[in-house]
Amino acid sequence: MNKMERRILLDNEVEISDEADEEGDDYETAINATGYGFFHYWLVVIAGFANASDAIEILCVSILLPAAQCDLHMNSSDKGWLSAIVFLGMMVGGYIWGCLGDIYGRRTILIVSLLVNAIAGVISSFMQTFPLFLCFRFISGLG
Repeated sequence: MNKMERRILLDNEVEISDEADEEGDDYETAINATGYGFFHYWLVVIAGFANASDAIEILCVSILLPAAQCDLHMNSSDKGWLSAIVFLGMMVGGYIWGCLGDIYGRRTILIVSLLVNAIAGVISSFMQTFPLFLCFRFISGLG
């Protein structure tokens, strides 16, 4: 820890021990130094909306199954695929977006993935055939 960092921590009334200097900064010192404020509350709200959107995306399939069975002439196997395809997309998308998030930054990739989810979800609502509907539900799961 250099003198400037030590001065900032002292200005923020964070206690600094010499033991932490020798072994690296301890967890409590780092948390106190970074602070907690409006940005963190805003982040929780935005992440909450993203999580709620994801949950609604998953739950809407179970609501749609009875109507989709008639309109898309689905059998039991098709209904199973329709329920599972979103989860398959999430499984693949988690790896893709996770790697891209490490490369390009999590904020940018989170926004892009939510846009992919939203656009594919809207497009899937207009699909009239089962294979296209299934394809766009998979892409929505990727997001």
